[in-house]
Amino acid sequence: MDRGNRTYLLHFEKPIGRKQSNGARERYGLSKRKRNTWTPTAQHYVGSTDDLARRIGEHERGRSSAARFTQAAKREGILFRVVRVLRGGTDTEYEIKRRKNSKKQCPVCNPNVKLSSKDLTQSEIDSELIPF
Repeated sequence: MDRGNRTYLLHFEKPIGRKQSNGARERYGLSKRKRNTWTPTAQHYVGSTDDLARRIGEHERGRSSAARFTQAAKREGILFRVVRVLRGGTDTEYEIKRRKNSKKQCPVCNPNVKLSSKDLTQSEIDSELIPF
């Protein structure tokens, strides 16, 4: 099996947010709200790697080499799962990020998403995540 570069999409069980003080809201020209309001940011993460099992393990453990986004999810106790893996590295990752359509690409949020020839099947994903 070809274990080349992979682009993966993580879906978080709920949006990851942050508290914003009124001072920060004013700096960005946003209306004042109650002090330290929670602002949802995103529910998906797109990344690429040449070793899918290792990289997902880093995200799950919240290691320093994991993305800050997944570290925040780990701190907040927000679970995530791998919902899509595509053949291709950073070029595929940037293509998805450039379109800003992670939600549309997510089979959890959009059950009618059309998979492409770049997509790995579930058994291929499982074999890369659980090495024998």
